[in-house]
This record gives sequence, structure tokens and C-alpha cells, in this order.
Amino acid sequence: MNVEVCSFRGYKIYPRHGRRYARTNHGKVFQCLKAKCELAFLSKRNPWQVNWTLLYRRKHKKGQLEEI
Repeated sequence: MNVEVCSFRGYKIYPRHGRRYARTNHGKVFQCLKAKCELAFLSKRNPWQVNWTLLYRRKHKKGQLEEI
């Protein structure tokens, strides 16, 4: 089973889920998991500044377990 990663959100995309976009001038293929990711990607938003993406959560250290 080939699992891919969402180009905007950073989550896993299982086979037969999500959508693919191909840029004609670059030849790159992008995968989006949900319509929310798709609209943000097509609006050219920065995933580092959108608070529900995995990149934002890593940057701001959200959801990590701390050991004492």
C-alpha cells in the first residue's frame, strides 16, 4: 500500500483518497487531502502560517509530549 503525504497539510493520504494537481509550467504534482487543504493551496497560502497544518504545529511546538 503506497501512502502519500498531503502537499499542504502534511497528513498521510491513503490510496483512492484526496486529489492531485499538476502544474503545467513546473511539471510537479501536488496532492491535497481535503477541500479545505485544496482551497488554501490554490489560494497560495503559506502552510507555516495556517494554524491547522502540521508545519505550523511543529514550528510552534504544539501537541508534543514533555518528559520531566
